Amino acid sequence: MSDAVQQTPNLTPEASAVRGRPLQDKKALRRKTAKFVVVFVISVFVLLAGYDLAKYTKANDWYLLQVARSTAWLLRGVAYSCTVGNPARYRGREVEIRRTLDAWRRGEDAPPSAPNAPTDPSAPDAAPLTLWETWEYQATGVRRVIAEAEKELEQIEADATLSEPERTQRIDAARARVMQMKQRDIGPLVQFLLKPGLARRLADAEARVADLQQDTTLDDETRAQRIAEVQAEVAKLEQEVQAAQSVPPSEPRQGRDVAFNFIVIPDCGAVQSMAIFLSAILAFPSRWWKRLVGMVVGLPILYWVNAFRLAFLAVIGAWDSGGKWFKFSHEYIWQGIYIVFVVALWMSWVEFLVRRRS
Repeated sequence: MSDAVQQTPNLTPEASAVRGRPLQDKKALRRKTAKFVVVFVISVFVLLAGYDLAKYTKANDWYLLQVARSTAWLLRGVAYSCTVGNPARYRGREVEIRRTLDAWRRGEDAPPSAPNAPTDPSAPDAAPLTLWETWEYQATGVRRVIAEAEKELEQIEADATLSEPERTQRIDAARARVMQMKQRDIGPLVQFLLKPGLARRLADAEARVADLQQDTTLDDETRAQRIAEVQAEVAKLEQEVQAAQSVPPSEPRQGRDVAFNFIVIPDCGAVQSMAIFLSAILAFPSRWWKRLVGMVVGLPILYWVNAFRLAFLAVIGAWDSGGKWFKFSHEYIWQGIYIVFVVALWMSWVEFLVRRRS
């Protein structure tokens, strides 16, 4: 018997093209995926490296101050009080600090100032310092101290007159000082008071009595009536303060402030997560106007999600006094939640804008 020979039927050019298309589609998809991964990784590396270089610049100082102010604005909805910075710390030094800042901006050393010199209230530089001026003065001062320590280290290393082991000891001490300064976290201070204690409420009530006594906008009868009401509150608070003093210290939060103070350091700005979101938008194949829309809409959303994260952690820190629940929420829960927000926002951009069909 002769062997049966199977012959493949002849295909038209159109049929051959259809049969070869799935393979071509897979190759094209692999090329697009590889391009996305490469562009994404390079973009993340460039953005993170760029931010690391800009971490200790005035631009980042300004950004951290805005993060602190936004967080404080959210906290004021639930707080007894919430303030950023401490401008009163520099009261009476307005002229000196402004002149120092002007010198630093020109790259010069601070001019000498006379200690305890009275400030002329009518001087143009005697106005109260702004929040940005106080934070700029603090951050720039710390960086200048670090620069001076690094310069001192270089001078010791270049000094050939020192003998061993003195030279090695001085170099190690200077190096340790520089490392210790660089590891110190600085940032705008947020003072959050969730619930005032008895002592603070008593002080506030006494201050209200003093303000009413000096208020000339009220008539005598109204002023006397309001003063009597506040004085009755003062008397009640004094009794509560005396009762709280007899309670053992082991009792939790007996008449104490429920507060949490924190500083907004560079890692609190969520710039690293925003860089990942931005890199994913740049790497995904799309028109540039759609990428621009994703950046303009997505970055502010991530900014306010981060501000809400800080506000939430501040409330937990106030109730927990910065204990284990605060640390767990800060190091585990919100780290994961924020990444979920980044991925969800990017996927929403892809689904509802990039792949949208009319």
